[in-house]
Amino acid sequence: MKYTQIEYFEWVKNNYPKTKYNLAISGVFPPGNKTISEITPDISDWHSLPIGFDGDQQLLKLLSERYQIPQENILTASGASKANFLAMAAIIEPGDTVIVESPNYEPLVRIPQMLGAKVQFIERLPSNNYEVDLEAINELMTKNVSLITITNLHNPSGVVMSKKELKALCELVEDNNCHLLSDEVYREFVFDKPPPQAAELSERAITTNSLTKVYGLGNLRAGWIMANTKLINKCRKIKFHTSVITSPVTEKLAYHALLNIDKLIAHSRSVLKKNTPIIKKWIKKQDYFDVKIPKHAAYCFPKFFNINVTELSEMLSNYYETLIVPGKFFGTAEFARIGYGVPTEVLQTGLENIENAVNALIKPN
Repeated sequence: MKYTQIEYFEWVKNNYPKTKYNLAISGVFPPGNKTISEITPDISDWHSLPIGFDGDQQLLKLLSERYQIPQENILTASGASKANFLAMAAIIEPGDTVIVESPNYEPLVRIPQMLGAKVQFIERLPSNNYEVDLEAINELMTKNVSLITITNLHNPSGVVMSKKELKALCELVEDNNCHLLSDEVYREFVFDKPPPQAAELSERAITTNSLTKVYGLGNLRAGWIMANTKLINKCRKIKFHTSVITSPVTEKLAYHALLNIDKLIAHSRSVLKKNTPIIKKWIKKQDYFDVKIPKHAAYCFPKFFNINVTELSEMLSNYYETLIVPGKFFGTAEFARIGYGVPTEVLQTGLENIENAVNALIKPN
C-alpha cells in the first residue's frame, strides 16, 4: 500500500478552525438543539459493546426497509469516507486501472492510488452539463479496469445522473466484468423522487451513503455500503483491520435519526428553501464567474474569469474569515465550490465577503 496525501483534508485542518463564515461545507448545517433532543435516545437505550460484528440489527433493518436493499447486502461504516475505502479495498488489486470522473472529490482519486491502482480520468464537462461520457469510458475499458467510480449527485457540480445513464454504466461494468462504485451522499437532496441507487440496478454496483450531507449529522460519522453479499463479506473482513466494528453508540444514534428522518428532511428543505433564492439573487449581480445553480444540491461550482481562485481563497480565509473550496482540490483550478446549506446570516455575510475580496483582487494599482 502506497501512502498518498489528501491535500484537501490538510487544507481543511488548517483553515476550518479560523473560519467564521464557512461556505466550504457541501451539506446542510445540523438541526437545532430541539430537533436533536427529540431524536436522541435515552442513554439506557445504548449498548457499550457490539451485539454482533455485523452491526446494530435494528439499524440494518431500518436501512433495509428505507432503501429496499436486503439486510445482508448492507454494512455500516464510520461515514461514507470509510465506506468508500472499504469498498475500494475489497475490489482493487495493485496494478489495476480505476476510471475516475473529473472534476471529482479528491479522496476518490487518492484511495485507488494508495491501493496501487492506475487512475484514468473521464471528464465531466460543464459544456455538456457535466454528463457522464459513456463512449469515452468505453474507450478506456481494458481487462485491467477493476472499478469505475462516480458521485451522484455529482460532487462538485450537483448534477443528477439520470436512471438511463446509470443503467448504461451498470451494463458497461457487467459486460466488462468489473465494478461500479457510486458515492450517493448527496442523492437524497432530490427530496421527492431521488434517482435510483446504483446497488439497486446491478450485482456489480456498489452504493455508499451516510447521514452527513443531506441530514446535517456529519459529526455522527454514520455511513454504510450496499453491495452484493460476497463483496459485503469481503468489506467486513477488511473492516477487521481498521475499526473492527462501527461504534455501537454511532449506530444507535443513527437508528434513532432514521426513525425521525422526516424531521431532518424538513430541516434541510427549510434551509434550502430560504437560502437558494439568496445565492441566486447574488449570482445575478456578479460578472466575474459563470455558474448554473443545480436543481437539487446545497452547493454550486462557479468558473471564475481572470481571477486566481487559490489566491482568492487565501484572501478570504486570511482577511475575511470566510471559506470556499478552491477548485484545485477537484482538479480544476479556475473553479471553486461554494456551499449554501449554512445558516442564512453566514451565507449572506460570506457572499458579501467574496464580492469584497474579488474587488480587492481586481482593483487597479
